[in-house]
Amino acid sequence: MRRVVLVALFIVGLADAAAAGVLRGQVWKSDDGSTMKITSVVRYRFSGTFTNNNPAKGCIGIPYLVSGTNMGPMVKFTVNFVKCRATVTWQGNMLDTAMTVGWAMRSVGPDGKPASKGGFDAFWANSR
Repeated sequence: MRRVVLVALFIVGLADAAAAGVLRGQVWKSDDGSTMKITSVVRYRFSGTFTNNNPAKGCIGIPYLVSGTNMGPMVKFTVNFVKCRATVTWQGNMLDTAMTVGWAMRSVGPDGKPASKGGFDAFWANSR
């Protein structure tokens, strides 16, 4: 019986370790220089700030709220860039301190017409 309990605790510990990919205090930096700072992690949900530093995407240097989920290798997060009238959602996979994510942006252009585009990003986590 003791072995069964130890094995169960070990498996739960492994699941927690896999789900803990995004950690409070981490700073994730994308290949284009944008940063995501994690300020809160509760179970599989996280939040913080996202600052875009890619001139091609607009809203440069302004920290916006980011919120997302991290369950095992899967990660998804969203930022509403209010000033640029755009919302971007990233979704993909994470392994240790690297994540590769596809992104989809929905925006409203100066003419008031909705637009959408997408692409891929890679993010790398700095140590705490």
